[in-house]
Amino acid sequence: MVSDSPADPLGEALPDGDELADRALEQEDTGKQLLERIESSDVGTADFEQALTEFIAAMREHIDYGTTGS
Repeated sequence: MVSDSPADPLGEALPDGDELADRALEQEDTGKQLLERIESSDVGTADFEQALTEFIAAMREHIDYGTTGS
């Protein structure tokens, strides 16, 4: 099976690569969902602020995971 996912080579290069790739993709999906929530909320509302706060935390985690793998 051929995939265009940039995370696929991890499964081949690292013993736990599939697990790492799955986690990275989950993080990306979470980020996309939060962005959709932010876009559909009115600026300044509680939902907007909460989604933005969660998005910032999720992206920091994703960036850290991408550089450390943990």
